Amino acid sequence: MEILTKHEKGIIAIEAAWNNDLRLVPAGDMVDIQPMRKDIDPAQSKLIKQMLKQNKESIKAITSDSKGIRETLCKAQEALSKDNSVFLVSLDLWDRLEKTYRSVFPDDMSCINGEKGCPDHAIFNCTACVKGVKDGV
Repeated sequence: MEILTKHEKGIIAIEAAWNNDLRLVPAGDMVDIQPMRKDIDPAQSKLIKQMLKQNKESIKAITSDSKGIRETLCKAQEALSKDNSVFLVSLDLWDRLEKTYRSVFPDDMSCINGEKGCPDHAIFNCTACVKGVKDGV
């Protein structure tokens, strides 16, 4: 979803800072980098700060526009909810259609994908693959 992926670099940079106990605090057009504890490794902190400088524009897109980020989150939330609804309906219909197919053609015990079987990345497998019968044997 492009509305979110455009912020990915900034998210990664800010997460890296947070995971290394550095907090980014918006200060007008700038960002203050503050340690969250006193015993931070100075070498690690320096490395993270360099990474933050390299991603300055991506970070600024997040830290300088709280209203815009809230709007982005709202739009993405709406889109994800809509996509999820469509996904769940499609998943239900796929499952029901596959069961219906098996009831209409009970002798067909092969995988819907043929000999290769259901792909590893499939959300779930057809009945034949679940039962361990890929090619009808």
